[in-house]
Amino acid sequence: MDALRAAIGLTPLAAYLFILGLINLSRRPVLHTGVRDLAALGVALVGLVFVGPIELLMPTMLVAEFGWLAWALALVVYSSGWTLLVLSTAPRLVAYNIDAERFRLLVAEVALAMDADTHWAGDSVVLPRRGVQARMESFPVLRNSSLVSNGPRQDFAAWAELEKNLRHGMESMQVQRNPRGGLMLGLSVAILAALIIKWARDPQFAQSFVDLMGL
Repeated sequence: MDALRAAIGLTPLAAYLFILGLINLSRRPVLHTGVRDLAALGVALVGLVFVGPIELLMPTMLVAEFGWLAWALALVVYSSGWTLLVLSTAPRLVAYNIDAERFRLLVAEVALAMDADTHWAGDSVVLPRRGVQARMESFPVLRNSSLVSNGPRQDFAAWAELEKNLRHGMESMQVQRNPRGGLMLGLSVAILAALIIKWARDPQFAQSFVDLMGL
């Protein structure tokens, strides 16, 4: 892979890893919606998709005729497809940098405050009066936990209130720094350093960009 394609493919991914590393090295958990979580992942992968399947399937004649507009159109198609994927997923709240048990305790406390009839069945929680049914999921490697809706029949206003209350509950929390955050941070810096070296050694970098864009 030449310097230009390496830059396009890996720079967004390195930035994503850098941000994740900072989050995991902090002393506070962070809560995001599933939409934001998947949107961030889509941005991280856009470079790899651009120099992978998009470039592979892009007709050469189209680039020669329309130049950068062809790539802009491809980017719009990718963004639209990813947006459709994000909007079709079940409502989800993702908690970064907090272990599953502590997040479950917070969810239990907040849910009970919202609905006195809250009850649990295994890893699933039901707020019958508020129209919320969800299950707990965890990703121990990154110390992430998620609250994912069960089924399409959900009260989205209650979900918004649940998100607000969980975020408020996290404001006073302090957690131990996740050592894996240092690995992600180090990997992102290593990728960026390698890209800079590769760019510096490639005298045709600017010309490669012109050729790729069909300018």
